[in-house]
Amino acid sequence: MNPHSYRVAIVRAIGSDARELNALAQGITAIAPLIEVVDDEHVLVPMRGPTRYFGGEKEVAERLFSCAPKNATLTIGIADGRLAGLIAARMAQPLFIVPAGETADFLAGIDVRHLDQFVDISANTLSLLFRLGLSTCGKIAATSKQLLADRFGPDGNMLHVLCAGEDLHPPLIEKIPTLYYAEGHYEEPLVQVDAVFIAAQQLAVPLVAKLQAEHLSMCRVIVTLTTEHDDMSERVWYSAAGFHEQGLLERVRWQVTTWLEESSGLTAGVHNIAINVQNTVPIGHEQPRLWGGRSESDAAARMAIARVAGVVGQEHVCVPEWHGGRDITREYELVPAHRVDLARHEATVHRVTPGVLRPAAWSGDMGQHAPMQNIFPPEKVEVLNHLHAAVEVTGRHHVRSEPQYIRRNEHLFLVRTWHGPWPVEERWWDPLRQRRVVRMQCLVDDGKQEQGWLVTLEHRTWWLVAVYS
Repeated sequence: MNPHSYRVAIVRAIGSDARELNALAQGITAIAPLIEVVDDEHVLVPMRGPTRYFGGEKEVAERLFSCAPKNATLTIGIADGRLAGLIAARMAQPLFIVPAGETADFLAGIDVRHLDQFVDISANTLSLLFRLGLSTCGKIAATSKQLLADRFGPDGNMLHVLCAGEDLHPPLIEKIPTLYYAEGHYEEPLVQVDAVFIAAQQLAVPLVAKLQAEHLSMCRVIVTLTTEHDDMSERVWYSAAGFHEQGLLERVRWQVTTWLEESSGLTAGVHNIAINVQNTVPIGHEQPRLWGGRSESDAAARMAIARVAGVVGQEHVCVPEWHGGRDITREYELVPAHRVDLARHEATVHRVTPGVLRPAAWSGDMGQHAPMQNIFPPEKVEVLNHLHAAVEVTGRHHVRSEPQYIRRNEHLFLVRTWHGPWPVEERWWDPLRQRRVVRMQCLVDDGKQEQGWLVTLEHRTWWLVAVYS
């Protein structure tokens, strides 16, 4: 069937939390039952049935807007596929409709470097595509699919399909025959969130293992929870690259938590849980490497993380993730471990590796040596010259006098050597958010040992922001 016959609406809930997104999803199911919760901000709505019932896409959009939670703003993008719908939802003010059959033209001018916001493609692949001259979706779509698949493997095939305005798996407009199935029936209804989640986990883990043994990964799954009073929570979960175990369980936890904690959503305990796999994708066999890569210690670390999270709570166990930017103290941020893929080595490497799209050299680059410890919040210090007067920086970013001392907490440290200053001017076009900072690296000596410090000058005040090993 022509993929363009599958119209979708992507509803973006800006500023919503998990409870509000669940309320939005429940409201939308009255318009279209088989919706997909894409992530913590987007919901996909298949449009074929609703447009026939309500009389058109604008009429459906009006009803979707009426489902908005109180504290969230909705934008809606309507197109022939997921990628175009997600981009349209970002551009919408508040509605953006890509006419049927024109999705490829709409995507043609989209910069390929923006795709990492919408597609599970590594930054290395996107950078290489850009350097090869395939800088837009249109240029990728015009390239032979076979050539892209030969050079980039599954990523190349996926990119060609999506950039051509098609979908790897059209959205569900009705349930299809089950490929794999797991179900649990409980004589004693489950009334606690943890009890329901553990029961769902006991179904999901063997199912994921069974598929992995066949070198498959579920990419679309329907999770259904039913109470003894026949109240039901049913969600369609989709991932083009396939779900890893942690990713699926995180979605199940979100579904269980938001449903069972809804004050008016539950009248009895859960007595049936069903996991229905609708689509699968092949996965490559990954084996431990001789050095580096994946090892038994990685599996032990994941188990330890899971145990600690069970004691202190999921949100309190964090792992680093590279976010980039010009502020060296904020290049890495801590994110909850349960929100990322800890099982796949490639995903872990991608999470902590600096983005290859960052320019190789720029005037403010201080090198790749990262600080050992970030000082948060920054600590106020005094950078002084040989006369013990404050070191100043001119508008052309030159120091008026060389730093000789740094006073920190009433202690005076001798500056052995220094490098800089490196200026950063962020968002200079925005009067409310603009920021002008000067950074300097100093090797200081307290009489016992030498240590590298990163200090910044902002609003004529010096701050200690990081310490090097």
